[in-house]
Amino acid sequence: IAREVTTGIVGTLTPVERGIVASLPTTNAAAYEHYLMGNAYLGRRGKWLARAVEEYRAAIQLDPTFDAPRAGMALAAVTSRDDGQMTPLALNESGLLQLIDSVIQRNPSVAMAWIAKGVALRQAGRIADARQSTERGMALEPNSVEAQYRMGQLLLLTGDFAAARVSL
Repeated sequence: IAREVTTGIVGTLTPVERGIVASLPTTNAAAYEHYLMGNAYLGRRGKWLARAVEEYRAAIQLDPTFDAPRAGMALAAVTSRDDGQMTPLALNESGLLQLIDSVIQRNPSVAMAWIAKGVALRQAGRIADARQSTERGMALEPNSVEAQYRMGQLLLLTGDFAAARVSL
């Protein structure tokens, strides 16, 4: 749909432009808006995590193929555990990892899924695996503040305080 609209507005797309349109996470603008709102609430933490999950669910309802909101829901759940709150998702550790792995299987380019997996693995005490997942998320989205923060947490746990200071 996006390709047809863009072509109708500007004419024939260049190969680079076709690649950009093809790589959009969703063609549903309302779903993407809900996803962005979810991210905004996720960044606020605390009581806002439940609202983030609501926004992510709304995005998925509008576009069931949009994987990033599922990763956002998982990240909200593991973040709430870090904050000592009730998780906004009724999933135990195993169910949460299954959700994250299902997103990664469908779309391994969703950085937030790798970051959420890193947090879940850290919470399970699997620090080396957590670092590997977090590094994958950072590679996919090098400017992610969330990824930098989560890597900083891992570095603190391993005693690499100098590197943690840079990351945090």
